[in-house]
Amino acid sequence: MRVMHVLDSLDHGGAEAVVVDLANAAAAEHEVTICCLRRVGALTERLDPAVHVICLGRPEGNDFTLPWRIARVARQLDVEVVHSHSWGVFLEATLAATLARARSVHTVHGPYLQHGNSGNQRCRAWLRRRLEHLAARKVEVIACVSTSLAEQVRNEMELPARVVTVHNGIPEVAVPGEKADLLDRGAEARLVSVGRMAPVKAYEVLLRAFATTLQRMPRLRLTLIGMAPRDSDSRDWRSDSVFGRASISSASGTTSMRC
Repeated sequence: MRVMHVLDSLDHGGAEAVVVDLANAAAAEHEVTICCLRRVGALTERLDPAVHVICLGRPEGNDFTLPWRIARVARQLDVEVVHSHSWGVFLEATLAATLARARSVHTVHGPYLQHGNSGNQRCRAWLRRRLEHLAARKVEVIACVSTSLAEQVRNEMELPARVVTVHNGIPEVAVPGEKADLLDRGAEARLVSVGRMAPVKAYEVLLRAFATTLQRMPRLRLTLIGMAPRDSDSRDWRSDSVFGRASISSASGTTSMRC
């Protein structure tokens, strides 16, 4: 099967890393292309040599020729499935798949993009949402990486497409040396989470899981590393009962603390 993934770039990020893993896993049996709309990015270094990468050099702002440019690439490669990632490319990639007579699949990696509050921005957002609603009729399936995102697509966006939940997979990697039994009550281990400290990342779920695990592994420690938005409520986490065993390092330039 000839598959083309479409996304903004292959810069470092969760969605981008998932695309790289999907492409690498499929490259042994399928012809896989990644079409980056804006730029390529550092994650291309992780790609299997069999994966073909194309960059369209999308400029800033609106580019109304983009669906036709994507479709031209899809036709040249005789692509059978166009797999788009994230809302920023959904409309353009879906229209391109229709033009190229290819099947269309979309993966939702995060909440819908927020638009500005000016009258012009609200008008453009409304128009794009209407066009996306029409384009969704051409999509075979919309796969969401969490149940909450699937509920948003079904109940809030009400897109006329089949919506399923497919959680992100984690590739198995070989661990050198002997692996310690982390469930040994006497074992000492540290968990490290690196990511954007925003409410959408649901760090409170991680903290609750950590608190539960502490009952079995009292010597376990947790470190959170990432950029904290200025309006973040991450400082409220210090009141959590687990924070004798956890630390936060923020890259915001204003906060660095250890609890």
